[in-house]
Amino acid sequence: AEEVNRHGSFLSENSDPSRVRSQRKSTWREEYDRLLAEVADALGGVAALDLTAEMITHRFTDKSKAVLNGWYPGSGLPMEEADRTRKLTKFGTGKWVLPREEMAAMRRFMTEALSSRLPRARLLYWT
Repeated sequence: AEEVNRHGSFLSENSDPSRVRSQRKSTWREEYDRLLAEVADALGGVAALDLTAEMITHRFTDKSKAVLNGWYPGSGLPMEEADRTRKLTKFGTGKWVLPREEMAAMRRFMTEALSSRLPRARLLYWT
């Protein structure tokens, strides 16, 4: 868990590493629903909550893929170019993003889950 924390995951220093391993068996939908439920519980007593969310889907460049594979060898993070769509950035470089249909389904799920778990939250950004 310390290695994961050092690279910016949402795990706290009190996270149980065995829980992290068991989470790998659940679906991303279950995990994000659980995360949003935990956020809702943590913010439950906040009066006049002004909450916004920005959601960024996983994407990678050829260079970042090598870095991530070095940091997390054997992680199972899906980074096969054949399963992605290549998109040009505003700087003319390429990045690999999820296919349009998958992005649309993901956005629907996340928007509904956010609305259900944190109804006062506003989604400011999705990519």
